[in-house]
Amino acid sequence: MDDPAETLNLALLEVLRDRVTEAGAAPGVDFDAWVLELLQGYRLLRGTGRITAGEQRLILEVMRGLETRHGPPRDQVPAQPQRYIASYPRSGNTMTLGMLKALTPVLTTSDMRDSKLCTMPALERPGFPALRLAKTHQVPAWRPENRYLFVFRDPRDLLPSLAYMTLKAGEHAFTERHQMAEFIAFLHERYVFGSWLDFARAALALQGHENVAIEQYDALDGDWRALARVAAFLGLDVTETRLRAAFADRGRTLEKMRDKPRWGLDGAAPPGSLYEAWMAARGGSSWRETLDEAAKEALKSRGYTPALIALGYAEDDSW
Repeated sequence: MDDPAETLNLALLEVLRDRVTEAGAAPGVDFDAWVLELLQGYRLLRGTGRITAGEQRLILEVMRGLETRHGPPRDQVPAQPQRYIASYPRSGNTMTLGMLKALTPVLTTSDMRDSKLCTMPALERPGFPALRLAKTHQVPAWRPENRYLFVFRDPRDLLPSLAYMTLKAGEHAFTERHQMAEFIAFLHERYVFGSWLDFARAALALQGHENVAIEQYDALDGDWRALARVAAFLGLDVTETRLRAAFADRGRTLEKMRDKPRWGLDGAAPPGSLYEAWMAARGGSSWRETLDEAAKEALKSRGYTPALIALGYAEDDSW
């Protein structure tokens, strides 16, 4: 029996394929509008976690059509300055990106996902109506013409959240409060994105440049004016009304994430685990309840205190 959702997706993709095939040689406003429609539709399809073989085939046909009919050869495309939104995992990167998408069309590449659609020559034309953002959990290589937005969160608060997400992903089996020091060692020695401290040191080394901005997760989650600063830094001209509306609707992104177990936001913490205290205090600072003395000493001994002070999370080493 056919899946109604798949049947609808295939029909939409067939229409898009035909529109690409029949379009004139010179892309214009209408062309841009439905290319954005394709990209947004592809993102939504991918967000369901299942793209069928038929959907994938049609998507590739559309991509090839765009490349061959409407995209200049890659070696003729002038390099465009890149805008990055970078944060250590569980620091508000996705929430911030969700608010930006409520303000303007955004084409997003990611260090965790396929980014072919966002790097096509057909989309590299100056004036294409979308903000191109590279979302990353690493500090990108420095180029003075690029813009780098770093979103930070107190590592002591993100540790339980990250521990739970990586537990759900099967990367470790730490569930007890006394194992948090072991989890910190895991991040430094085996985690794919390394430690928060390495990320912070690399980002802070760039903070003196005019094309670098640092924003705090708590500010972005607590005041629309932090979003206004981000929008201005990325070159967006939006009204206060739209900024306030995007900020007020920021919880929608988190609600979508809760539906996907891999994000570790489902609230199903193992009974009696260290994650129960974190779940009970979600939305606030709970590191004093979730980190024991061994975990705090593990952070201090690895040199976290100077970075905590530099980012305003501590005043001295007495925390």
